[in-house]
Amino acid sequence: SASQWVAAFAPWYNHDHTHSAISFVIPARRLARADDAILAQRHAVYTAARDRTPNLWSGRTRDWSPITTVRLNPEHRLPPMRPPSASSPPLMVAILRVDRRHSPLRAETTNG
Repeated sequence: SASQWVAAFAPWYNHDHTHSAISFVIPARRLARADDAILAQRHAVYTAARDRTPNLWSGRTRDWSPITTVRLNPEHRLPPMRPPSASSPPLMVAILRVDRRHSPLRAETTNG
């Protein structure tokens, strides 16, 4: 059921998943304020690797600065939408459905 899926997903997302919006830190570690130490260690590792083998690096290392602001739903700056013209291709919509016969989740596309 959906509640079982969420019950399994939430611990993985919060305690195992490294999130790109917070510099690939696990959300629980950020919440525990351990991200500064983790990112400082990553910076040290990358800097040492670059110093040992400068010929393998094309420039600076990745920016491992702590992320100070996190937004759950950041506003994306998308161009304004234009009404479709008669020659526009049909709109494709992705639908996520639960399919109990196969895998827990299956993505499908439909014309919308």
